[in-house]
This record gives sequence, structure tokens and C-alpha cells, in this order.
Amino acid sequence: MTSKLIDAKKERNRIEKNLRRRVYDSLNVLKALDILKKSEKKEVYYNSQALEAAQNEDEEMKDEIQNEFIPQVELDVNNFEKD
Repeated sequence: MTSKLIDAKKERNRIEKNLRRRVYDSLNVLKALDILKKSEKKEVYYNSQALEAAQNEDEEMKDEIQNEFIPQVELDVNNFEKD
């Protein structure tokens, strides 16, 4: 019985350590993308300006696809069908 309890505690510690590592990795990715920032007091906070910039960039990309890429593909398809 004691052996199973020790094994269960070891497994729980391993899972918790793995979870902490994954959270730390995720926070580092968000910091690298400038979505999260860290203060001198080690407080983490959300950087809304970075998210707004990314959303604006997405809109510009959608506009470019709709206004330039799709018409070019349609033109290429029409030219292909004529040949």
C-alpha cells in the first residue's frame, strides 16, 4: 500500500512539473509575440496594442487577397479554360 502511495505522489509531482513547464513555455511564446509583457516586479500583463496591430495586419491581408489574389486567379482560370 505504501509503495503505491509513493508512486502516486511521484506521478503527481511529474505531471505538475510538466504542466508548469508547458505554462512557462506558453508564456514565453506570448511574450516573444509581444502579446504579454513582464514588469520589473515580475508581473505579467496583456499588451492590447500588439493584438490590435495584428488584427489590423490581418484585415490588410484579407483586403489584399480579395482585391489582388482572387481576381488574378480568376483571370488565370479563364485564360486556362480558353486554351
